[in-house]
Amino acid sequence: MTLPKNIYDKTKGQKTTAATVIWLLMQVVNSVKPDAIPAEVQITIYNIAEVLAAIGLLDKAWRNREKIIHFLTRKIWKREKDS
Repeated sequence: MTLPKNIYDKTKGQKTTAATVIWLLMQVVNSVKPDAIPAEVQITIYNIAEVLAAIGLLDKAWRNREKIIHFLTRKIWKREKDS
């Protein structure tokens, strides 16, 4: 069980960074030579970057789920007490 956890821990913050780098590289390639990559391939690359970014955001939310739950419950309880 420790091997999957070690792999999971090593990916922390890498997915959103990879998505950003892919997106920036595509912008550079498109500005230097717009016809270098076919449109269908560009769409696929952008979709991959979007999926990586979404997975990275979901992963961050999952890693911080206790903090998020604690924050939301404090806000809800405070709102109920003020009413």
